[in-house]
Amino acid sequence: MDGADPCFTVVLPVYREAENLKECISSICAQLGDLGSFEILAVDDGSPDNSWQVITQLSEDNPLVRGIRFSRNFGKESAISAGLAHARGQAVVIMDADLQHPPELLPQMIRLWRDDKYDVVDAVKVARGKESKLRRLMAALFTRLMCRLTGFNLAGSSDFKLLDRRAVRAWLQLDERLTFYRGMTEWIGFRHTQVPFEVKERAGGATSWSYCELLSLGSNAIVSFS
Repeated sequence: MDGADPCFTVVLPVYREAENLKECISSICAQLGDLGSFEILAVDDGSPDNSWQVITQLSEDNPLVRGIRFSRNFGKESAISAGLAHARGQAVVIMDADLQHPPELLPQMIRLWRDDKYDVVDAVKVARGKESKLRRLMAALFTRLMCRLTGFNLAGSSDFKLLDRRAVRAWLQLDERLTFYRGMTEWIGFRHTQVPFEVKERAGGATSWSYCELLSLGSNAIVSFS
């Protein structure tokens, strides 16, 4: 994208999302087309499938799409950090590339930032969608523990957030090596608001999160943020 920086950036952490990327980016473009200049930054977290080839093709077809490729799989937190560091927009939205975070929510989030002057717009889960009882239990226990350890209300918290450029700058200045994006976004303060959403079914494929990976993410969050 040439010229002035875009008004906002949508960052997509990507891992094994080759079959979802085209639909996801098309849906985002459809929602943002009339809201001002924007870019989509896809961060390929060392995907073993052809996600990077899809990102490359989409960026060639659409100048609004950019891509970053990791040398190996470093994890979603690292992909989010890279996206925040390289986003050029005055507001930055982090959302999943599997369409479980509904693009239809983007206009409302941008309105709350642009018109109501909120610095952080948190998309909060009111329904978690289809998942096993064990995953629900793990999520509930993790959330309850983090709320008690940190003093922040993380109930229903998700990675689906809009951050104003000031909030992005403050987040990056923390210079954490072991990041917990949701918690750090609460910690930096600024003016927050919430919008509810229901987690949709994946557009395609299966979740890449194993129980071991979820436990590792949870333990890292507890150690780094408590």
